[in-house]
Amino acid sequence: MRLKNSQENRGSTFVVTIDPGKPTAPVGTVEIEEQLAHLKFSDFDGSKILSVEDNADIRLIINSLLENARCEVDFSCDGEDGFIKATEKNYDLVLMDIQLPKMSGIEVTKKLRAAGYKAPIVAVTAHVLKSEHDRYLQSGFNDCLSKPFSTQSLLKVFHLNIKRI
Repeated sequence: MRLKNSQENRGSTFVVTIDPGKPTAPVGTVEIEEQLAHLKFSDFDGSKILSVEDNADIRLIINSLLENARCEVDFSCDGEDGFIKATEKNYDLVLMDIQLPKMSGIEVTKKLRAAGYKAPIVAVTAHVLKSEHDRYLQSGFNDCLSKPFSTQSLLKVFHLNIKRI
């Protein structure tokens, strides 16, 4: 691992080189990847999405990706408001940032699950080490989307978590 650049109050970028070893793929993985290659956001027309995200740039990205998908997208900028919005409407999917003002995404998710909330909640975070991913799942999240994310990775989250009729 090496430091690529660093800016005070902005963050750092690291370059990590990983030897993937011999490529192996379970049979099901190839089939799923082929299915995902044909997905588009219009496959989820009419889905109700709540994005709980304090970063305006990420909200803009999510909005721009979904604006032509005919999804109904609501946004919340902090954990407390996210909890309220999630309980006031039946969402098909909640995209939940982990680091939020007023209440963390983990706290919101635990509180929602304790209240019997059933909709899928996806952690959206730059912290995606295996141990953190496991902690998110144990906290009540259904899945994890790493920042920065691609259109394809967001589509994959939709495919795996939104129940279509």
